[in-house]
Order: sequence, then C-alpha cells, then structure tokens
Amino acid sequence: MNLAGGLLAVIMWGLAPVATRAAVAHLAPLPLLVMRLCAAALVLLPRAVPVFRRLTPRSAGRLAVAGALGFIGYNLPVTVGLQWLPATAASTVVGTVPYLAFVWTLSAPRLAALPPRVWGELAFLALGSTVAGMLLWNRAVLAAGSTRTSMLLFLEPVVSVLGAVAFLGERLTAATIAGGLLILAGLGAAGVARPGTPRPRPPRPGAGSRND
Repeated sequence: MNLAGGLLAVIMWGLAPVATRAAVAHLAPLPLLVMRLCAAALVLLPRAVPVFRRLTPRSAGRLAVAGALGFIGYNLPVTVGLQWLPATAASTVVGTVPYLAFVWTLSAPRLAALPPRVWGELAFLALGSTVAGMLLWNRAVLAAGSTRTSMLLFLEPVVSVLGAVAFLGERLTAATIAGGLLILAGLGAAGVARPGTPRPRPPRPGAGSRND
C-alpha cells in the first residue's frame, strides 16, 4: 500500500503528455501552462501559507529557486522537494510566480470558445498531475523510501504510450512494445514488487521536522 500513491502519481504524470497534446490543439502551449500552474497554485495556496510563515529569508530563497526550477528542470527540484512534504506545496506556488508575467497571453474570447473537453484536460493537468500527483508522490516517498519509490518512475513512459494509443489513437509499434517489455523486466529484476523486501521503519514523530 505504501507504493500505491506513488504508482497513482506516476500514472497521472504519464497521462499528462497525452492530455497536453490533446489540449494544445485548441490552446497554445504557453497559455495552457500558465493556466495549469496558476490553477494548481490556487489549490495549494492554503497548504503553502503556513509554510511561508515559518520560513527564514534564506530558506525562502532556496524554496523560490527550487519552485522556479521545478517546471524547467524537474528532476533536481523534485529531489530537493522530497526533504519536506508541506514545503513542496509552497514551492509550487512560488514556482508559479514567474509565469504570471505571461498572463497577458490569455485571451478571454479564446478561453470562452474552448470546448468542455479541453477544460477537462486542463483540470486533469492542474489538479491531477500537478497537485494530486505531487502530494501522492511525496507521501509515497516518505512512507516507502526514495529508493523503492523512484523505481516507479520507469513506468511513466509506458503509461504515456498506452495513454496515447487509447486516447489519441496513435499506433503501437513493435519497437515501442519491446521497449515497454524491457522496462517491465527491469522493474521485475530490481525487485520492486518482490514480497518480503525489507521496508524502512517509519520515522519517529517529529523526526526530520523543520522549524525554520
């Protein structure tokens, strides 16, 4: 069960490119990104405010850098953000700030003309992939450990391919199937799902808490 949240997060992240590709047919990439991040930031804002109040200027600076890079580099900020769960919500809010400079790209008439399906894709990207995916992933890492949980990331391209075939009608080639089987074989060899794998003991209450 510890890895269930991480697996769900990977599924949502894997489907994010599928939803994005479908949405950009009606909305340009930059406005789509701005709307996605702003919506996610609004949802996470109540969770982030208490974190802001505890931050020192130095910690706030590090969080701002991690949040800004989180949507540019991805891997490094995710690793940094796993150190504390609540702060990841704050980093998403802070990381959204630079994109506010592009709010002018949003056109009210253009948005009003978007079909309901695109709004659904946007809601999935903002609330599912960005908000729920981030929170579920960090909870899984805290519960099961970063080593075991990180192996699930190899499933992300498999989910993306299957989603593209199912929702976009893309063709599934022999090379793609072979690649997916290699990924699954690698995960099996790594023993991610092997029963009896030692699990890390849960941290003591208050362990690793930050007061800055």
